[in-house]
Amino acid sequence: MVWLSDSLNSDNPAKTPTVADFWAEILDQPTCWQALEIYYQQNPPSGLAFTPQRLVCFGEGSSLHALRMATPFLQQAFGCTVVCLQPHEVVETLTLSPHIPTLWIAASQSGKTHSIVSVLNAISQSPWVSSNAHCWVAFTNEPTSPVAQHCLLTQSLPVLAGKEYCIPATKSVSSCCVSLILWANALKAKKNNLNQAIQNTTHWLQSNNQPSLTHSFLTTASSTPLNPPSTPGPAVLIGAAQWQPLLDEIALKWTETRSQPVLVYETEAFHHGPRALAASTTPLDFWLWGDFNDPALFSTAQWLNTHAHPTHVLRGIHCHPADSLLNEIALPSRFHTLSLPFHHPLEGLLKSLLLAQRFTATYCTLEHHSINHSLLQKFLPPTGPLIP
Repeated sequence: MVWLSDSLNSDNPAKTPTVADFWAEILDQPTCWQALEIYYQQNPPSGLAFTPQRLVCFGEGSSLHALRMATPFLQQAFGCTVVCLQPHEVVETLTLSPHIPTLWIAASQSGKTHSIVSVLNAISQSPWVSSNAHCWVAFTNEPTSPVAQHCLLTQSLPVLAGKEYCIPATKSVSSCCVSLILWANALKAKKNNLNQAIQNTTHWLQSNNQPSLTHSFLTTASSTPLNPPSTPGPAVLIGAAQWQPLLDEIALKWTETRSQPVLVYETEAFHHGPRALAASTTPLDFWLWGDFNDPALFSTAQWLNTHAHPTHVLRGIHCHPADSLLNEIALPSRFHTLSLPFHHPLEGLLKSLLLAQRFTATYCTLEHHSINHSLLQKFLPPTGPLIP
């Protein structure tokens, strides 16, 4: 049994948002990041009462993806293990190792995620809640929400994405990730050129004709009679382990908007069975995402170039350090490729996330989908009648 709301989103706007509204939310993200930079400058985070030996992050959906995208930056700031879990795994993790000094980080864009509230309620009654070896922090976009105001929290921290009217989360997922990273670096007094990374990403976003760039990329390789651009096809996303959180976020958004299956595979895992998809006669879009100077990713491109069925479209997003010696790598002939250089890992992450959001908007235009799918109602805590 599930609980569903009666509206497409929590704000229940009078007008259903359009793809143009989604573009506006994409372009508004740098304003949100700048607000977060100002917030942490004016409100330096208070120190922890202990030195954590691990960080345990938990959330659902895009919030979990944001936590996982921020994980390498959290590891660098705190110098300890970082694990990301779904809320139902948190209590077991705590009870199995209650004496490890742990910083627990929850993320909920709405601040109303029922599973997170339930976990916080359960733990607040546990014998370890008063232990000096645990600290509980939450990141939300709603400061008055149940998660943000929960009694268990040591700190409640902002996302500052403002109102979002389009169901595919844009501002809140990137702002949650940025807030996590800025907070961790401010807390640990790390100087990692984060501000420059945000500035570079902002300039890149504002200096390109975003709809034209993504429209051209999606149609150039798929405008054959076998692959008309108006025909939605399942997608297969392949990349190295460090890109998995981003690819999972892309898969969620494309599934929401295109109503098509989207599969995600780590590069090595693709070759342990899933590469049989290359023989499918169902038209598929294969996307390779990452630095093609990585031998495993490049060899996967070569393999697909030879073995993928003629109905399949092959795309490559070459996301690489700007000072790489092989910036202009030549991919096999069937691949349609976009180069995405970056100077800082955060810049690479944000550019990739923005690019994925832009593809989502362009797909909706090409395939005539609403940005707010009629089946995508918000999941709410049990406050109404049961739906069997």
